[in-house]
Amino acid sequence: MSVVPLNVARVSMQMQGSLLAGTLQQGQVDLLKVQQQISTGQRLNRPSDDPGALLSIETLKRQMSANDNYSSNLDFASGFLSQALRTRTERSDSVTIPRPARWIATAARTRWTTSTSSMPASSPRAAR
Repeated sequence: MSVVPLNVARVSMQMQGSLLAGTLQQGQVDLLKVQQQISTGQRLNRPSDDPGALLSIETLKRQMSANDNYSSNLDFASGFLSQALRTRTERSDSVTIPRPARWIATAARTRWTTSTSSMPASSPRAAR
């Protein structure tokens, strides 16, 4: 079965007009989407624009939040251990700090800093 051009086929003028109006309307909707993307500077304005990209963005947001939480926990532990070490050196009768705990905290901080410095500088944060 071959496709017959619209002007040759047996289609009423009303049907041709309806098809043309539908095509124009779809073109206007597509143009509006592009104009919104240009004006906002964001590729995603609604979750329905690109569900796959939205999933990637949400995954990255969760990972960044977990990294921020991990970093603040490391800062807290490092500060706590530093304060305990200062207290230990100030008072000879204070409780000794277990060396393995300090070593673990320092090693974890070094590994985390190294892993985050190797991350690419441009992240998809712009598409929010």
